[in-house]
Amino acid sequence: MWMRSLGHKQNMLSAIYCEIGIGIAWDKLDRRYDVHVLGSPLTGDRQ
Repeated sequence: MWMRSLGHKQNMLSAIYCEIGIGIAWDKLDRRYDVHVLGSPLTGDRQ
């Protein structure tokens, strides 16, 4: 889904980000919601 969006794809493939959070939820009408958060350490250190 996100890989079809040029902006999302560029962010996901960027070497800047080394951490990811992913969430999926459904509402009362059984609609699905997906989210991802990309991040990197504030110090710039990557482990």
